[in-house]
Amino acid sequence: DVTDTLDFVNFENPVIVMSGGNVQTVDGWGRYSAATLSVVTSGGSQMLEVTSSNPTHGTHKDFAVTPGQTYTLSMNVDIGTAGSVNIIVWQFVTTSSLSLMTPVPYLNMASNGTYTVTITPTMPNIRIQMRNGTSGTKTFRLDNIFLRTAGRDLVADKSTYRYGYQGQERDDALKGPGNSLNFGFRMHDPRIGRFFVADPLEAKYPYNSPYAFSENRVMDGLELEGLELFPIHGTWGFNDSWLDNNNQPTLTNAIQDMFGNSSTMIFKNPNLKDGRRDDVHKRQSSVGWTGANTDRARRRAAKDYYKFIKDNHVPGEPITIVGHSHGGNVGIMVMNMLAADPEFKDTELNLLTLNTVSREYQLSEEAAGRVNHYNMYNRRDFVQIFAGGMLSEFLGDGEEKLFGKIPTGEFGIGRQKFKTATNIKMRSNFKGLEGQHRSWLDGNFQEWLPNLQKAKETNDKIKLVGQLDKILNRPQ
Repeated sequence: DVTDTLDFVNFENPVIVMSGGNVQTVDGWGRYSAATLSVVTSGGSQMLEVTSSNPTHGTHKDFAVTPGQTYTLSMNVDIGTAGSVNIIVWQFVTTSSLSLMTPVPYLNMASNGTYTVTITPTMPNIRIQMRNGTSGTKTFRLDNIFLRTAGRDLVADKSTYRYGYQGQERDDALKGPGNSLNFGFRMHDPRIGRFFVADPLEAKYPYNSPYAFSENRVMDGLELEGLELFPIHGTWGFNDSWLDNNNQPTLTNAIQDMFGNSSTMIFKNPNLKDGRRDDVHKRQSSVGWTGANTDRARRRAAKDYYKFIKDNHVPGEPITIVGHSHGGNVGIMVMNMLAADPEFKDTELNLLTLNTVSREYQLSEEAAGRVNHYNMYNRRDFVQIFAGGMLSEFLGDGEEKLFGKIPTGEFGIGRQKFKTATNIKMRSNFKGLEGQHRSWLDGNFQEWLPNLQKAKETNDKIKLVGQLDKILNRPQ
């Protein structure tokens, strides 16, 4: 693995997810049924406190791993009233079926201290669980949970591999092997988890230290560079839909590489409750917008995403938005706002729409002249056709408002192509009404990505020729 560390949490400045008045997760560690979670201060440090009336219930977290690879799990434990704490490791046989690892990497922790266990999974996904070792209502505490590839250097792999965590290039000549990473705007020292140059976004975040890495969320946070890709899910969609069958962001990684972005930022709307169930990955997923099939919901979403981008983008660096279905139309409205905003007058704007119906949501004249818009469409996508699609080839475009008053965001004639976009035809390897509409699915996007790459390379060459022509024909 390029990334040696899968998880490291010390519960300082924790990310806490609530539901129904209860804490559901703390820095990704969740509770099960009879267990409750909280963050408490003990000995000057913040720790995860787990209380459960059932000895088989506790806290757990899921990880994508490499089968056959050995991992080391370590943690600090305060056994509290539990008497002992057990570590149990499960493997996902299917997306919803678990079985204990064989042999079981079981560890009984009967006193306070630091414990270590090795894990060699045979399946690509595992669940690590910590729970009471005795019956009755018991409480224990955890801190400094560290899961990493066994036998690897804790700072960096000192081989000839050029890159460190988050894909940043190492500069070994500066401070020695693995001790300096180039983040573009500033250099990072992984030994202390700090930069020695102030954050270029410090004016936007006065409550943060300008020298901290990703708000001190060193494992689940990403350090922003301004080269961000912003995915927008579609109607009734969810953020996890961008992950492949192994819960990896393969598609968004490929798109960000293609358009020269260095990271992907997923907007999790803080004003929305628990996300809907992800029918692909069989779990609850966060959402960026309500996904309601209304014009009002899309316009509200566009304002939220615009603010999210404006708050997190470094001026002058490219912005890429990818939107599926009506998420693409949300992206169009966001691009119109960005193109009209003087702050982004020199910013490169890229838009990729997938299975997006072309109706009243169109790039403004100003945006059309600036946005590099690529549109992927499928002739057999009846979700688009029902909303307009091929019928509009004969009947023409729908008006922006029915009778000049009613927005037609919920219905109306549309197209599968956009007049100002590079339109690229694709096909689906999945059957059924929904299958033809899911271009982002693992097994589908691998088909159309090469065609998108080819179209982008062609457009880049045309742009370059145009720029050279302007230079050569410039008045002397």
